[in-house]
Amino acid sequence: MWNRINYADWVTIIPILAFLLTFTVFVLLVTRTLLMKKPRLKQLASLPLDQGSTGVPPVSQSEPGTPRP
Repeated sequence: MWNRINYADWVTIIPILAFLLTFTVFVLLVTRTLLMKKPRLKQLASLPLDQGSTGVPPVSQSEPGTPRP
């Protein structure tokens, strides 16, 4: 009975499952984003985009051998 499994059916199901999973994750993320409250949006908008950005201007690099202020 199990000796005659048709693997061609599984090959057609895998892309459909992958698409459904991707589509579901996309819809959930878009829904969560659209339902986000205004204070949370402002908090996320004010976050720095890189780790080095702290809101303080960077220290100017002096030439080697010169003392720093």
